[in-house]
Amino acid sequence: MQKNNLFKILILLTGIALFAWSIQITIETQKLRAHNQIQDRLNTLVSNVKGELDASIEVLHSISNLFHTFGNVTASQFDSFTDRLSSRKKGILLIEWQPKVLGKDRDAFIKQARKNGLKGFELLEPGKDGKLVKAPFRDEYCPVLYAVSTKGVKDTSIGLNLSWSPDRMKSKYEARDSAKPLASNSFPVLLTSKENKDVNLGFAITLPVYNTYEIPKTLVERRQNLKGYLAVVIYLKEFLTPLVNKINEEGLKKWEKLDSVKARSEKLYAGHQGWRNSRKLDPNVGYPGIRYAMLHTFSHLLIRELALECGYNASSIRERIYSSNEDGKEMAGVLLYTAAADSDGTLGGLVELGKPEHLGRIISQALSRSEVCASDPLCSEHDPSEDRSLHLASCHACTLVAETSCERGNRYLDRALLVKTFDDSSAAYFPQRGSDD
Repeated sequence: MQKNNLFKILILLTGIALFAWSIQITIETQKLRAHNQIQDRLNTLVSNVKGELDASIEVLHSISNLFHTFGNVTASQFDSFTDRLSSRKKGILLIEWQPKVLGKDRDAFIKQARKNGLKGFELLEPGKDGKLVKAPFRDEYCPVLYAVSTKGVKDTSIGLNLSWSPDRMKSKYEARDSAKPLASNSFPVLLTSKENKDVNLGFAITLPVYNTYEIPKTLVERRQNLKGYLAVVIYLKEFLTPLVNKINEEGLKKWEKLDSVKARSEKLYAGHQGWRNSRKLDPNVGYPGIRYAMLHTFSHLLIRELALECGYNASSIRERIYSSNEDGKEMAGVLLYTAAADSDGTLGGLVELGKPEHLGRIISQALSRSEVCASDPLCSEHDPSEDRSLHLASCHACTLVAETSCERGNRYLDRALLVKTFDDSSAAYFPQRGSDD
């Protein structure tokens, strides 16, 4: 009798062990499938995006050599040199030369530009009604002196003074001080050759050009010896089309319509209104939307994971979030780039980790790590409508990064929009990361 009972117990234990083993095998298989799916999508996506960025920077460096060789480059030299490059760079809209012009030299600069063949040249800026008018006096100007369209049309931005916009100049000043090409935030592309009726969003990659062939070593020398900026202007829609297609816009819109996602958006919006009310600001403007919060959180998780993986200083990795669910202008993209002024961007294999064969694993690890926070359940249960904050399930232990890295000052974050948390398992964009979906 005892032998029979022992035999039954052994069979039962064996069955439990086999069941647990089968579950483990299933989980590992699902993880492998998820990793392979992310990897396949990244192979095409990263090659397209990286190819366009590399091509743009290649153009800038090629033209900078022209300025170092000839000094004062004429319009015809600039046009002929850039024309042969533009046919290979389909993502670029305009290639521009933006010299540094001091306020005291404005009249002489305009006179010389007209003498060199730019008839009717004038420094222009958008007025209060959005129409271009003569630029007022400024201590320093950053005008577009030469501009070549890569689209085979006569659209141009010649004469547009960029120093009217602090946002446009921010990335230029950073490029000047770091002596490296930098991407700007998104902006409405303005042309001086026609009325700007349709708003087309774009971004620019800027490369500083100095009066000396060698890059000045100190910050003071870089500012004193700045000759101007070379820039490529790129339409966001054309640049991000591969990205939008891969992310699956229809899937994003379906996710945004989920009741659980709408509920979290309402909480975040309530926090947004409370935050602005407490500062006597209009509470009904400035909310970026739940899609932005999801992409922004994804960006932070990726920054943190990259820093952990290679030991690189996370505060020197910066982000640009491109988000819109407006019909015809849909965007869902994240751009991460190094902002250090030295060679540390190669430390710990940071560049290597951006390659498709590694990035899929990095994304999987970042999502897995965010499922549980050291401050849970307090972190996952946080409600911004109660304390007028601008984040949901996020804190320094799981999501926040250095404010020098974040374009929003660590606001509009919620890891529950990406993965399941203790408090909410129904709003995650990746609810079953191991499944075929």
